[in-house]
Amino acid sequence: MAFWNKEKPKAQAIPEPQPTPVETTPTVPETVPVAAPSIPVPVPQEIPPAKPEKKEKPAPNRKRPFDAHVWFSEAEQRKLERRVEQSGLSKGVFIRKAALENPIVIDPEKEKLLSAVTKMTAELKYIHAELGRQGGLLKMAIKPNEGQRQSHPEEWNLLVQTNHDLVRTQRMVLKTMEAVNGYFKAHQL
Repeated sequence: MAFWNKEKPKAQAIPEPQPTPVETTPTVPETVPVAAPSIPVPVPQEIPPAKPEKKEKPAPNRKRPFDAHVWFSEAEQRKLERRVEQSGLSKGVFIRKAALENPIVIDPEKEKLLSAVTKMTAELKYIHAELGRQGGLLKMAIKPNEGQRQSHPEEWNLLVQTNHDLVRTQRMVLKTMEAVNGYFKAHQL
C-alpha cells in the first residue's frame, strides 16, 4: 500500500468468539465452625405439688371472724364517739347494735346531763391549767427575791401562802374532775 494512497484498508470482520458452554456445579459455601455464645441453660426444676388451701381460722376466743370497715368524716367521727360515750357501750357493740338491732335510743335527759358535765369538765381542765401557770409565775417571783424575806416578812409570807393555796386548789380541781369522770364511768351515764 502506498503511503500516499488515502484509501483506508478495509477492515476484516473478525468473527466473535462463541462462548463455550461451561458446566456449572452448584457451589456450597464453606462451613466455618462458630462457637455459640455461652447462654446458661435453665435446669428443669420440679414443681412442688399444690398445697391445699388453708381455711382461715378466727382468732382464738372470737365468735365473730368477719369485720366491716366504715369511713367517717371528722364531724361524723366526733358524733359517733359522743353517742358511744353517751350509750355506755363499747364502739364495736354500739355499731353492731345500731346496724343489726333496733335503733339505740339515748335518754334526752341523760344527753343534757352528759353535755353539761362535759362542758364543766372542760372548764375544770382550763382552771387546772391556769392555776398551774399562776403557781409557776409565783414561784418565779419568789425565787429571785429571797432577800426580801428579811426586809418585808409579811409580804413574803403572803406570797408563799398564796403559792401554797394555788397548788392546793389545783389538786382539788383535779380530784373533782377525776371524781366526776369516775362517777359517770361507774354508772355508765
